[in-house]
Amino acid sequence: MMDICSMSEPTIDGATMFLFVIDESTRYKWTYLLKKKSDAESHVKVLLNRLARQFPGKTVLRLRSDQGGEFSSNALSEFCDTLGIEQKFTNAYSPQENGIVERANGVVLPRLRAMLTATHLPNSLWGEALLHVVATLNRLPTKPLGLVSPHQKLFKTEPALDDLRTWGCIAHVRVPPESRQRKEKLEPRARLSLLLGYSDNTIGYKFMDLVTAQVVTARGGNVTFHEEYTADGTYVHHLMLNAFDDGDHKLPETVPVARIKTSMDTYLPDRTAASASATKQLDIVPPEGQPAEHRGVTAGCCITG
Repeated sequence: MMDICSMSEPTIDGATMFLFVIDESTRYKWTYLLKKKSDAESHVKVLLNRLARQFPGKTVLRLRSDQGGEFSSNALSEFCDTLGIEQKFTNAYSPQENGIVERANGVVLPRLRAMLTATHLPNSLWGEALLHVVATLNRLPTKPLGLVSPHQKLFKTEPALDDLRTWGCIAHVRVPPESRQRKEKLEPRARLSLLLGYSDNTIGYKFMDLVTAQVVTARGGNVTFHEEYTADGTYVHHLMLNAFDDGDHKLPETVPVARIKTSMDTYLPDRTAASASATKQLDIVPPEGQPAEHRGVTAGCCITG
């Protein structure tokens, strides 16, 4: 089952929507950030090819989606035909016919908003938060599967839970000896960084350096996490604008740190006007033909994962 959800604010990379795919049998979820709807087709093809190679004894029988052009194109139809996959489409303005993926959106999006609220990080990081939520939910037991995780249902192995971390926390990431300046004996051996999520291509995590905004990956053994703390949202917002959008914001010499709020702490009105503008309300843009729905950032607990 597939769906595309549009967001009101772009990520730093320019993504304004995401493709959400869920396996009806195992409830395993895949998500891809998109700059335009037409990008969805290539992601679907790559995913179907990967599943065919990973699970040679199993076959994807059907692909269910709405009638959007990105799903009903001749190219995707011919591709599905070659793999023996039947395409099924929902009727116009009938999201209930794609109920499983719609309900999954209803699980993912509140957690995404809660994470942004608890950390007060900029909404432009919604893409990283989304990927983190989905990766976490795939590892956690779910009621429709009899309290078995989607990961275990799909891969027949129990997922690793000891490497789950709080999204948006700060961490000291060890600088590899090869990257150090040999003459600088007093150079820090670790860099203060922001956890963006789990690495896609390596075993470990993805971080943003809180001084240079460089995105790096590191394995857990080279990282010291401080999961109760995050970086100030306004600082992170200005840092990213300077690094990725030709901004010219003066940053303090020391990275300002804030406690990640949980439970009722998220309701306390202690945000500055600047911080509030950096993490303004995030809207979920409805599909064409449906009434507009405003979903402000809601208070809630930071998901650990």
